[in-house]
Amino acid sequence: MSEDARKRDCERNAAKRRLAAHGAWLQACRPVLPGDALYCCQPVCEAAAAAGMDYIRVCKPGSRKRLYEVLESRRASGAVRSTGWLPRRGKGKRSERHRFRWTVAVPLRQGRDALRGTWVVQGFARTRFRSPARATWGGKLPP
Repeated sequence: MSEDARKRDCERNAAKRRLAAHGAWLQACRPVLPGDALYCCQPVCEAAAAAGMDYIRVCKPGSRKRLYEVLESRRASGAVRSTGWLPRRGKGKRSERHRFRWTVAVPLRQGRDALRGTWVVQGFARTRFRSPARATWGGKLPP
């Protein structure tokens, strides 16, 4: 196992230990636990759900292949909802447009035991840039 893989594993295990140790008293606050792509994995998300917490995680296409396969098939079938581009005034000469797309019950990994969550992507474009940037995340959020 490489040093980088060991470090990722240690951080994930530490997150699970903290959730187990502090989850009971944090649950009363109804926190939403943010996390980067490192924590967008089944064991850490299961630990957050077992502690009764909601979570939101960054989902990179390269690391969540099954999730993006499902998303592609849902896009083709029209199951991904969208706000369309929403205009937003900016300061000075800058202006931005935003678009949100989402779908629900997306599996985090392959298999029947996969956690299912909501996938959301925020696209935004500034008048100065030709191609829009985007931020993608997924998680278990309250209805």
